[in-house]
Amino acid sequence: NTNKTLPSPPAELINMLRFALDTYQATDGIFNISIGSRLEKIGYGVDSDDQSEVSNNLHEDLIISEDSIKLSEKTRIDLGGFGKGWLLEKLAGWLEHKGIHDFLLNGGGDITVRGKEQEILIENPGVESEYIGKVILKNNSLASSSNIKRAWEKDGKKHAHIQHPSGKELEGILSMHILAPSVLFADTFATVFLLT
Repeated sequence: NTNKTLPSPPAELINMLRFALDTYQATDGIFNISIGSRLEKIGYGVDSDDQSEVSNNLHEDLIISEDSIKLSEKTRIDLGGFGKGWLLEKLAGWLEHKGIHDFLLNGGGDITVRGKEQEILIENPGVESEYIGKVILKNNSLASSSNIKRAWEKDGKKHAHIQHPSGKELEGILSMHILAPSVLFADTFATVFLLT
Protein backbone atom coordinates (compact mmCIF):
# COMPACT_ATOMS: atom_id res chain seq x y z
CA ASN A 1 0.00 0.00 0.00
CA THR A 2 2.77 2.44 0.82
CA ASN A 3 5.07 1.91 -2.17
CA LYS A 4 2.26 1.09 -4.66
CA THR A 5 4.40 -1.61 -6.25
CA LEU A 6 5.72 -4.98 -5.13
CA PRO A 7 8.39 -6.57 -7.32
CA SER A 8 8.72 -10.38 -7.39
CA PRO A 9 5.52 -11.01 -5.40
CA PRO A 10 4.93 -14.39 -3.75
CA ALA A 11 2.78 -16.75 -5.82
CA GLU A 12 0.23 -17.07 -3.02
CA LEU A 13 -0.33 -13.30 -2.88
CA ILE A 14 -0.84 -13.30 -6.65
CA ASN A 15 -3.43 -16.08 -6.26
CA MET A 16 -5.18 -14.20 -3.45
CA LEU A 17 -5.40 -11.00 -5.49
CA ARG A 18 -6.66 -12.87 -8.55
CA PHE A 19 -9.35 -14.44 -6.38
CA ALA A 20 -10.28 -10.97 -5.11
CA LEU A 21 -10.49 -9.59 -8.67
CA ASP A 22 -12.59 -12.55 -9.83
CA THR A 23 -14.95 -12.06 -6.87
CA TYR A 24 -15.08 -8.30 -7.53
CA GLN A 25 -16.19 -9.04 -11.09
CA ALA A 26 -18.63 -11.81 -10.11
CA THR A 27 -20.35 -9.52 -7.56
CA ASP A 28 -20.48 -6.44 -9.83
CA GLY A 29 -18.04 -4.61 -7.56
CA ILE A 30 -19.80 -5.31 -4.23
CA PHE A 31 -16.78 -7.29 -3.00
CA ASN A 32 -14.04 -4.68 -3.28
CA ILE A 33 -10.68 -5.05 -1.52
CA SER A 34 -10.00 -1.32 -1.91
CA ILE A 35 -12.66 -0.64 0.76
CA GLY A 36 -9.88 -0.36 3.35
CA SER A 37 -9.27 3.25 2.34
CA ARG A 38 -12.77 4.19 3.53
CA LEU A 39 -12.37 2.15 6.71
CA GLU A 40 -9.11 3.90 7.55
CA LYS A 41 -10.65 7.34 7.03
CA ILE A 42 -13.43 6.55 9.51
CA GLY A 43 -11.02 5.29 12.15
CA TYR A 44 -10.43 1.56 11.53
CA GLY A 45 -6.83 0.47 11.91
CA VAL A 46 -3.76 2.61 12.40
CA ASP A 47 -2.67 3.41 8.85
CA SER A 48 -4.41 6.04 6.81
CA ASP A 49 -3.92 7.80 3.51
CA ASP A 50 -6.18 10.80 3.03
CA GLN A 51 -5.65 10.69 -0.74
CA SER A 52 -6.85 7.10 -1.18
CA GLU A 53 -10.35 6.18 -2.25
CA VAL A 54 -12.46 3.14 -3.03
CA SER A 55 -11.75 2.01 -6.58
CA ASN A 56 -14.53 2.19 -9.14
CA ASN A 57 -12.52 -0.04 -11.47
CA LEU A 58 -10.34 -2.45 -9.54
CA HIS A 59 -9.15 -4.14 -12.75
CA GLU A 60 -7.45 -0.86 -13.73
CA ASP A 61 -6.27 0.12 -10.24
CA LEU A 62 -4.71 -3.26 -9.34
CA ILE A 63 -2.38 -4.71 -11.94
CA ILE A 64 -1.05 -8.21 -11.27
CA SER A 65 1.69 -10.06 -13.12
CA GLU A 66 4.19 -12.75 -12.18
CA ASP A 67 6.84 -9.99 -11.97
CA SER A 68 5.01 -7.35 -9.93
CA ILE A 69 1.86 -6.09 -8.28
CA LYS A 70 1.02 -2.45 -8.91
CA LEU A 71 -1.60 -0.20 -7.33
CA SER A 72 -2.76 3.11 -8.70
CA GLU A 73 -1.76 6.14 -6.63
CA LYS A 74 -5.21 6.42 -4.99
CA THR A 75 -5.70 2.71 -4.27
CA ARG A 76 -5.02 0.78 -1.06
CA ILE A 77 -6.03 -2.84 -0.60
CA ASP A 78 -7.26 -4.81 2.41
CA LEU A 79 -7.55 -8.61 2.35
CA GLY A 80 -9.79 -8.75 5.43
CA GLY A 81 -12.89 -9.68 3.44
CA PHE A 82 -11.55 -13.15 2.70
CA GLY A 83 -8.21 -13.51 4.51
CA LYS A 84 -9.49 -15.68 7.37
CA GLY A 85 -11.30 -17.97 4.96
CA TRP A 86 -8.20 -18.24 2.78
CA LEU A 87 -6.02 -19.15 5.76
CA LEU A 88 -8.49 -21.68 7.16
CA GLU A 89 -8.80 -23.31 3.73
CA LYS A 90 -5.00 -23.61 3.58
CA LEU A 91 -4.79 -25.00 7.13
CA ALA A 92 -7.52 -27.58 6.42
CA GLY A 93 -5.69 -28.70 3.28
CA TRP A 94 -2.41 -28.95 5.18
CA LEU A 95 -3.99 -31.05 7.97
CA GLU A 96 -5.60 -33.39 5.46
CA HIS A 97 -2.29 -33.70 3.61
CA LYS A 98 -0.70 -34.73 6.93
CA GLY A 99 -3.31 -37.48 7.34
CA ILE A 100 -5.46 -35.66 9.89
CA HIS A 101 -9.08 -35.97 8.78
CA ASP A 102 -11.01 -35.20 11.96
CA PHE A 103 -10.77 -31.56 13.08
CA LEU A 104 -12.52 -28.26 13.68
CA LEU A 105 -10.84 -24.96 12.78
CA ASN A 106 -12.36 -21.72 14.08
CA GLY A 107 -11.00 -18.41 12.87
CA GLY A 108 -13.08 -15.80 14.67
CA GLY A 109 -16.45 -17.22 13.66
CA ASP A 110 -15.37 -18.71 10.34
CA ILE A 111 -15.43 -22.44 11.02
CA THR A 112 -14.59 -25.53 9.00
CA VAL A 113 -15.15 -29.10 10.19
CA ARG A 114 -13.81 -32.35 8.77
CA GLY A 115 -14.62 -35.85 9.99
CA LYS A 116 -16.84 -36.16 13.05
CA GLU A 117 -19.88 -33.89 13.02
CA GLN A 118 -19.93 -30.89 15.35
CA GLU A 119 -22.87 -28.85 16.61
CA ILE A 120 -22.17 -25.13 16.24
CA LEU A 121 -24.23 -22.51 18.04
CA ILE A 122 -24.96 -19.29 16.18
CA GLU A 123 -24.54 -16.33 18.50
CA ASN A 124 -27.12 -13.61 18.82
CA PRO A 125 -25.30 -10.62 17.27
CA GLY A 126 -26.76 -8.28 19.88
CA VAL A 127 -26.31 -10.44 23.01
CA GLU A 128 -23.07 -12.39 23.36
CA SER A 129 -24.36 -14.92 25.89
CA GLU A 130 -27.34 -15.98 23.74
CA TYR A 131 -27.60 -18.04 20.63
CA ILE A 132 -30.22 -17.76 17.89
CA GLY A 133 -29.77 -21.13 16.27
CA LYS A 134 -27.51 -24.07 15.72
CA VAL A 135 -26.15 -25.99 12.79
CA ILE A 136 -24.46 -29.36 12.43
CA LEU A 137 -21.19 -29.22 10.51
CA LYS A 138 -19.55 -32.27 8.98
CA ASN A 139 -17.14 -31.86 6.09
CA ASN A 140 -18.36 -28.34 5.48
CA SER A 141 -17.98 -24.79 6.75
CA LEU A 142 -19.86 -21.92 8.34
CA ALA A 143 -19.00 -18.24 8.22
CA SER A 144 -20.77 -15.46 10.06
CA SER A 145 -20.58 -11.78 9.26
CA SER A 146 -22.01 -8.97 11.35
CA ASN A 147 -21.87 -5.22 11.30
CA ILE A 148 -22.18 -5.06 15.08
CA LYS A 149 -19.10 -6.90 16.34
CA ARG A 150 -16.38 -4.54 15.13
CA ALA A 151 -17.97 -1.15 15.56
CA TRP A 152 -16.64 2.13 16.93
CA GLU A 153 -17.53 5.79 17.26
CA LYS A 154 -15.67 8.64 15.62
CA ASP A 155 -16.77 12.26 15.39
CA GLY A 156 -20.06 11.40 17.10
CA LYS A 157 -21.02 8.80 14.52
CA LYS A 158 -21.10 5.01 14.84
CA HIS A 159 -19.10 3.06 12.24
CA ALA A 160 -18.62 -0.62 11.46
CA HIS A 161 -15.93 -2.63 9.68
CA ILE A 162 -18.19 -3.76 6.85
CA GLN A 163 -18.82 -0.93 4.42
CA HIS A 164 -20.65 -0.92 1.10
CA PRO A 165 -18.37 0.32 -1.74
CA SER A 166 -20.98 2.92 -2.73
CA GLY A 167 -20.99 4.34 0.80
CA LYS A 168 -24.66 3.50 1.42
CA GLU A 169 -25.59 2.66 5.00
CA LEU A 170 -26.33 -0.96 5.86
CA GLU A 171 -29.65 -1.26 7.62
CA GLY A 172 -31.95 -3.99 8.82
CA ILE A 173 -29.75 -7.09 8.84
CA LEU A 174 -27.65 -7.66 11.95
CA SER A 175 -25.78 -10.75 10.79
CA MET A 176 -25.41 -13.18 7.92
CA HIS A 177 -24.48 -16.86 8.20
CA ILE A 178 -23.37 -18.94 5.24
CA LEU A 179 -23.03 -22.72 5.17
CA ALA A 180 -20.82 -24.02 2.34
CA PRO A 181 -18.35 -26.79 1.49
CA SER A 182 -15.54 -24.20 1.34
CA VAL A 183 -14.70 -21.91 4.27
CA LEU A 184 -13.19 -19.46 1.77
CA PHE A 185 -16.51 -19.28 -0.10
CA ALA A 186 -18.49 -19.02 3.15
CA ASP A 187 -16.26 -16.22 4.51
CA THR A 188 -16.33 -14.22 1.29
CA PHE A 189 -20.03 -14.52 0.62
CA ALA A 190 -21.15 -13.93 4.21
CA THR A 191 -19.76 -10.42 3.65
CA VAL A 192 -21.19 -10.11 0.12
CA PHE A 193 -24.67 -11.19 1.22
CA LEU A 194 -24.59 -8.87 4.24
CA LEU A 195 -23.77 -6.02 1.83
CA THR A 196 -26.57 -6.92 -0.56
